[in-house]
Amino acid sequence: MTENSVRLIPMSVELHSIISKLTVDRVDTEYVFTSPKGSKIRESSLLGVCKRGASRASINSRAFIHKFRHTFATMLVHAYIPIETIKELLGHSSIVETENYVHNKTTHRHHQENVLDQLFK
Repeated sequence: MTENSVRLIPMSVELHSIISKLTVDRVDTEYVFTSPKGSKIRESSLLGVCKRGASRASINSRAFIHKFRHTFATMLVHAYIPIETIKELLGHSSIVETENYVHNKTTHRHHQENVLDQLFK
């Protein structure tokens, strides 16, 4: 594990409570989510879960774990989180890198234009 791979991700009190309940009877481990034996989950196992979930949800596009980072970044932008904060949460070294993750729909920007209209009233 490198220093750059360590992330501090804020979470709600509700999510913290759920995770705490899941881990109450576990042996100490450095991982939040583990295999049934308490070890690190292999990426190939997670990819299998991701692909099965996508199939069950009738998602036809290519399913891969990294897509969750793109979704996370896009959801944060839609929640009006500053791009600088998103950059820090994703662990990027530059805003340009973060912008590659954000998939902003034109319809989302229309709301921003309405906000600008309110400035002149």
